[in-house]
Amino acid sequence: MKREELAELLKQKEIVGVDFSGERLEGVDFSGCRLERVSFKQCELVHCRFRKSTILWSDFRYARIENGTFEEADIEFCD
Repeated sequence: MKREELAELLKQKEIVGVDFSGERLEGVDFSGCRLERVSFKQCELVHCRFRKSTILWSDFRYARIENGTFEEADIEFCD
């Protein structure tokens, strides 16, 4: 996914059914977003923020999370 496409999704604050598998995401701010059925499988998440996000049915298996924050995030039914 291109940076511009990601920026547009972040503006909408709702990300559904997106596959980030194997990508490196650095400095992405998902704060306040609703994420559902999003795959972060085998991603590198560096300095990403999920503050006050709602994360449902998403996949973080084998993801490498470095210096991320999930403060006040609502996380349900995730791997």
